[in-house]
Amino acid sequence: MALSDDVSPAGSFSVSIDGIVLPLVREISGLRVDADAIDAVRQKADGSYVVHAIPGRPKPGEFTITRGVAASRSLDDWLRSLVTDGKVALRVEVSVTDAVGRVVRTWVCTDCWVRSLELSRDADGRSESVQRITIAYADVQIL
Repeated sequence: MALSDDVSPAGSFSVSIDGIVLPLVREISGLRVDADAIDAVRQKADGSYVVHAIPGRPKPGEFTITRGVAASRSLDDWLRSLVTDGKVALRVEVSVTDAVGRVVRTWVCTDCWVRSLELSRDADGRSESVQRITIAYADVQIL
């Protein structure tokens, strides 16, 4: 019998950019919450000093979406809006779903922009083309 704190079986990822769902997402890598470490110095009763780290400001980050190339133009439309409209304060939601399709965890990234876009053939030996989109973000929250 599985316990409530057991790891969920892998399902899939769902990614939406300002409400537009990206199809054919295969992998998300590098998505993390990170913060600066600040050294705090404290003097003990005997006069010696102890240095320890405390959490500081959250750091911006980036992650990579790997997906199959689809007929959908949603990503192209998003990139075009970045260039033509000067839109930079975008919201990207990454949801992890279990084997039955229930959302296990959602990461919400804000102030996003595309750092790089790469098109290549699938490394698994399949004849499919894949896109790798690296997205930079200023803030991330886990819901």
